[in-house]
Amino acid sequence: MADCSVDGCDRPVRSIELCNMHSQRFWKTGSVGSAEPLVRHGSPEERFWAYVDQSGDCWMWTAQTNEYGYGMFHLSKGKPVRAHRFSYELSRGPIAEGLVIDHTCHNPPCVNPDHLQAVQQRQNVENFSTLRSDNTTGHRDVFFDPRKQSRPWYVRVTSNGKRTWGGTFATAEEAATIAVKLRKELHTNNLADRKADAR
Repeated sequence: MADCSVDGCDRPVRSIELCNMHSQRFWKTGSVGSAEPLVRHGSPEERFWAYVDQSGDCWMWTAQTNEYGYGMFHLSKGKPVRAHRFSYELSRGPIAEGLVIDHTCHNPPCVNPDHLQAVQQRQNVENFSTLRSDNTTGHRDVFFDPRKQSRPWYVRVTSNGKRTWGGTFATAEEAATIAVKLRKELHTNNLADRKADAR
């Protein structure tokens, strides 16, 4: 859990980006005594954008984040909402039922609406930019079987919960080429593969 944002306070965050003590002080007085006062009043939009750093391509959420790095925004004293979802709805309207918001930039604290797209959950899973933590081959959807001496590298791509076999290969590079080709056939939101083609 993150620490309180007040300088010198190492208590855990409880509400907005503050510990319990500083949060209570803020709601009572509107101040926590820090150099940069928090935005307590104004419309939800005004309060939201006060916590966004728009200086780069990714617009970074500067307040509380959850354990996965996604920004959390308090509309009221109730349960917080994810900042990137709030940003999407401010820019594009309500999120259709059954859709999730995907970061095309793969940067969880980013709230730039141009980096957000509404997709189905299976499409969100397709848009990975990093390898799984258990990957030992250095290539997505490429696996190694030491028992197969002449063709130890194999491809298996998962799409919508179904695994598709891509064959066995003599080198990891050959397998990686087929993995990309298979993902392009099976996936609709594999942006990293498609961007690589555009270069």
